[in-house]
Amino acid sequence: MPIYCISGLGADKQAFDKLNFPINYEVHFIDWIEPVQHETLAQYAKRMAKDIDQTQEILLVGLSFGGIMSIEIAKLMKVKKIILISSISNDSELPMYYKIAGFLHVQKIPDLGKLLRNKLLASKLFGVKESKLKEYLFDRMSKTTDNYLQWSLDQIANWRQKEKMPQVAHIHGTADLIFPISNCKPDYIIQNGGHFMIVTHAKSVSNCIQKILATLS
Repeated sequence: MPIYCISGLGADKQAFDKLNFPINYEVHFIDWIEPVQHETLAQYAKRMAKDIDQTQEILLVGLSFGGIMSIEIAKLMKVKKIILISSISNDSELPMYYKIAGFLHVQKIPDLGKLLRNKLLASKLFGVKESKLKEYLFDRMSKTTDNYLQWSLDQIANWRQKEKMPQVAHIHGTADLIFPISNCKPDYIIQNGGHFMIVTHAKSVSNCIQKILATLS
């Protein structure tokens, strides 16, 4: 059975390298694409999902912003299960300061990209301490265009999803600074897991994924 994985903002498929999926699942990765001018989240999701095989049952694993995108894709086609990692399942889990920033259009400040690419700030927010992980994060952020960065932050700040979809299973860390767990109601909790726990706590995240998939058998 295929599983489609979507990474987070500023990451790529390497973010999933340390996860262990059951051998009877075929793992695919959906790459981010550059948004076009005035593109809505729904329009973007349709373009992003064009290669998903809808003749088979669809399982989605979304990391951070990739979780939001997974939910948007599930509005376009039948999805059996959505596994969110370090993400949010509905807009009530979005911290208020994100919504205020969206209202004030902070995400459209020209130099915002430079601020978010600050090594010290990025390391702190993502909960990354190991030098190798820092290098990966900084490399990915440096390759992220300002257009994509501003568009993504705008979509997150203004996302409207009132309810948690019934097929969603949410894995979240207690030390997540991007989406604080105090705002979330996850199904599985990783103690001391930060926003990049998919790497730093890969074994625990993998165990949760395997438990979720076991319920589908």
